[in-house]
Amino acid sequence: MMYIQRRALLALAGALMLPRLGRADPHPPSVPQALGESPDGIRWVTLSSGHRVWTPRIGRGATKVLLLSGGPGLSHEYMQCFADFLPQQGYELYFHDQLGCGLSDRPKDPSLWRLSRYLEEVEEVRAALGLGRMIIVGHSWGGILGLEYALRFREHTQAFVLSNMSASFADYSSYVRQLR
Repeated sequence: MMYIQRRALLALAGALMLPRLGRADPHPPSVPQALGESPDGIRWVTLSSGHRVWTPRIGRGATKVLLLSGGPGLSHEYMQCFADFLPQQGYELYFHDQLGCGLSDRPKDPSLWRLSRYLEEVEEVRAALGLGRMIIVGHSWGGILGLEYALRFREHTQAFVLSNMSASFADYSSYVRQLR
């Protein structure tokens, strides 16, 4: 059984609640290389659809963490704060700009915006990066996606961190209706 230091866990929780805005990207994109990693950890993954998604890696370590951002439509940028502390604790971080977000391709085909397609994307990214079992951190929409992924692909999920999202979409939808 793996234990996470309390300090690292608290830092992770705090980072999810306090996104880093307005700071320059410490890891600017490099020239894309299909499934090849640049010296600064940038990797473009070409999906089975032919579209490319951007998945930078920060740090090296035995424990792999895939960060799924919110939206849908938000890039990885607000989650970069994880790079300030988790790699120093031995975690290898993978950011992921989902298709249509950030630096990834932005197709205009509305049929692509389905949960099942997003799940396939996450699995294709995991496989292309050579990740075995991984920790998934999902914030907001990324929480819905991460939860569905963890349930469908248990063999690849070491742990799942849900942030700022309900585990029940029915409850969440009801809550949103109340806000309107």
